[in-house]
Amino acid sequence: SKLFYEESEITSEEGTQQGDPIAGDLFCIAIKDIIDKINLIDGIDANLWFWDDANIMGRLKALIQVLDLIKKEGEPVNLVTNLDKTELYTSCSTLHNLPKNIKVSKKMEFTILGSPIGSESFCYNYIDKIIKRNECLFKNIENLE
Repeated sequence: SKLFYEESEITSEEGTQQGDPIAGDLFCIAIKDIIDKINLIDGIDANLWFWDDANIMGRLKALIQVLDLIKKEGEPVNLVTNLDKTELYTSCSTLHNLPKNIKVSKKMEFTILGSPIGSESFCYNYIDKIIKRNECLFKNIENLE
């Protein structure tokens, strides 16, 4: 296919296009072998995916193996871990061999696909922020002509 931008023509040589409804499903098929290999790592308790969003739980040593596996086998299918968006929740006091830019938290409060998981106050505050943001959006919509 071809994408036209001003006077330029950009051809699509491989992969799917942004917005293609089957793109996510094809990506899931491409990473299935990697997901299956993660399940075989000793110490992994949960390996949950929604397209390219993963929630993997287990012992620290196993999680480091997962990162190594994704780095090694993910690149050919365009599965790359964004370490700036990677979060580790642990009670471990000693953290060895972790990439420096992984966010580490001792508090078990986080979101999965926009849903808050954690204490009652964490969930309440998270939802309250969304409500306030939406109230502001609705007020601005009313002002549109």
